[in-house]
Amino acid sequence: MANLSHANATGTNFTGANATGALFYGTNLTDANLTDAIFTGAKLAGANLAGANLTGTNFTGANLTGANLAGVIIDRTNFTDAILTDALLDGVNLDGAILDGAIGLP
Repeated sequence: MANLSHANATGTNFTGANATGALFYGTNLTDANLTDAIFTGAKLAGANLAGANLTGTNFTGANLTGANLAGVIIDRTNFTDAILTDALLDGVNLDGAILDGAIGLP
């Protein structure tokens, strides 16, 4: 299992990556491209994803507690059973998200 906790991955291209179960606690993913990436069961608590492209990203069962999702691009993004408690969602349009069973949404 990959551990990128507290790493600076600003602007990194994760397109199509498989990060199932990976650890991203407090990681800076500002403006990263996560298009069609798989983050199933990943731990992203406290991560900064501000401005990231989450088109088609799968966060099923992921922990995004306290994550900064301000201004992210969401289209077909799957948050099924994800934990979004205290996540910052400023400027985010969740209309294109799959939110079945997601926890902590306002």
